[in-house]
Amino acid sequence: ICARLQGVRPYFYARCSADVRGHEESIRTALDAALLRGGGAATGSTAGSSVTAVEVVQRTPALIYQPQVDMLKVTVAGPRLMTPCIKALEQGIRVPTEKGEGGAMMEVQSSVTFEANIPLVLRFLVDRDLGGGRWVELPAGCYATATQPLTCTQLEVTAKAADVRALPLEEEAGSAMPPVRTLAVQVLIDAQGTLGAAACALSVQGSGNFHARG
Repeated sequence: ICARLQGVRPYFYARCSADVRGHEESIRTALDAALLRGGGAATGSTAGSSVTAVEVVQRTPALIYQPQVDMLKVTVAGPRLMTPCIKALEQGIRVPTEKGEGGAMMEVQSSVTFEANIPLVLRFLVDRDLGGGRWVELPAGCYATATQPLTCTQLEVTAKAADVRALPLEEEAGSAMPPVRTLAVQVLIDAQGTLGAAACALSVQGSGNFHARG
């Protein structure tokens, strides 16, 4: 089974002051404009799609003990946008605090970022609690069979990444071991090394008959 997941986006955290609360959308727009000016915007993207979200969250820096502080969580459309977005924040962006032309402006600048170098796949696995060898579930109605398969799997589906659920290890289904599959291959060649015949058989643990043979 192959599941093609949609909506997996990279993000990072940046230190910020408390006065940025309430201006998240203005910051997102300003960052997006900075990427466009610097040539770092997503190729073929529409306006506003390079930086997909900016939130103010509370996080605890892990290097030394500190209380929770306000941080900007910046989500971008793809991994290649991480570096130019960080550079834009390091250089500083001007964000309007009032609507209309001539309104007051605020400087948003951060030289300290967190979790900006985590690979996207690892980020997804950690966020969804998907450890090695874990069973996952896609609830009924949350996926669709791929109309144009890209792999050779028996079943290929498309789904939103947010719908993927890791089965708890406390449940029997979450800690079960998959049946062992054994593939036997026999090849016959003559003295000159020419292939004469080949056969294979696939057995599944717990089944009395071959799953496939040829």
